[in-house]
Amino acid sequence: MKSLKAIAIFYQKLIIPTLLSSIIINLFGTLLFGVFSFKFIGISYVLLGLLFQFFIYEIGYPEEYYFYFNLGLNKYVLWFSNLLISLLIGIIISYL
Repeated sequence: MKSLKAIAIFYQKLIIPTLLSSIIINLFGTLLFGVFSFKFIGISYVLLGLLFQFFIYEIGYPEEYYFYFNLGLNKYVLWFSNLLISLLIGIIISYL
């Protein structure tokens, strides 16, 4: 249970910038190509989730990994959990 709370705290910094960026990218695609697609938002959400984790946690705040390591979560578990959560949310968005 403690690990799930830690993963939720970890993902909290990623969900809003990833979702907003996915929507903005899709709106630019709509302006350029005239096609709005939730499927494209879902695909870009998965890819941008991993990209934002790299920028936020690897470059911006690498010392925060110590907090999660003390809770028993290493970097690979956090990357994998981000991938799974992003895939789940991306699939949900794609089928709206």
